[in-house]
Amino acid sequence: MKINFQLLMVISFLFSLEFETKLGKCNLIFDEQFNSNSKEYILFIQNDLNNLVNEFGEVDKYPFEIFITNKINKFKKLTKGPTPEWGVGIAKINPPRIIIKGTQLGKISYNRLNEILRHELNHIYLFRTPNYHILPKWFVEGFASYWADELTITKKIQISSALWENRQFALEGLKSFNLFNRIHANLAYAQSAVAIHVLIYFYGKNKLIEIIQKNSDNNDFDNHFKKITYDTSLDFTYKYEKYLNKNFKWMFLLKSSNILFISLPLILIIGYFIKIRNNRLILKKWEEEEKLQYEDDEESY
Repeated sequence: MKINFQLLMVISFLFSLEFETKLGKCNLIFDEQFNSNSKEYILFIQNDLNNLVNEFGEVDKYPFEIFITNKINKFKKLTKGPTPEWGVGIAKINPPRIIIKGTQLGKISYNRLNEILRHELNHIYLFRTPNYHILPKWFVEGFASYWADELTITKKIQISSALWENRQFALEGLKSFNLFNRIHANLAYAQSAVAIHVLIYFYGKNKLIEIIQKNSDNNDFDNHFKKITYDTSLDFTYKYEKYLNKNFKWMFLLKSSNILFISLPLILIIGYFIKIRNNRLILKKWEEEEKLQYEDDEESY
């Protein structure tokens, strides 16, 4: 038993890479001993955490792990519990680790994997901030999505469609993202990212940093938020909903099928006027030809 354990430790060591980051030592672990992208991963992680800490402040430094696996059994074992069918990555607070499905298992591109990695690294960072325990779920996921720049045009269109169909989520209702199906989860993440954009838009990035870093006098987010922004959560909700309607209401028009549907009448109108113009040009040409013919007849006479 002891020999098997030692062998397992040796194998794990061979499959992992240890390096320093702004959050402490990171142990990056793959399924195989050699990964052709290992150097790129290391630089990506180091640079991302450097930028995160430089922009939002220092946090406690201690070791953490990152597992990138293409084996479903390993993914399930490491996540230690059920994950939604759409789940590709997860960050754990204790022990501090990130588990991500590789490109094959997750059926994702390397660019998408990097986005997920940035999202989860943001969680590891936020776990170490003094107010993590009072931050609402929309803030935690919104901050990670904001940092990973996941608010794509597709998600903006999804928000717009939800607004028109009156099925958008209220921020205070976003408490457990893992219970959503894929479509609802995408909408929840998108709305949360917008909430962070709204927070920065109305109060400035320094206020966002204070919410994260400034020690709270109590264990209540609403009071902490009010002390920093001088607005209540209700005030923020009003600003957030107004911002959504002003900036996202008409984005559904950017959807390709909607563009075709809306453009078709315009195309028909343009075609109608082009046809009229062409007919007038033809009539004018006939008139000129008849005039020339008449003049020729007069000269012949």
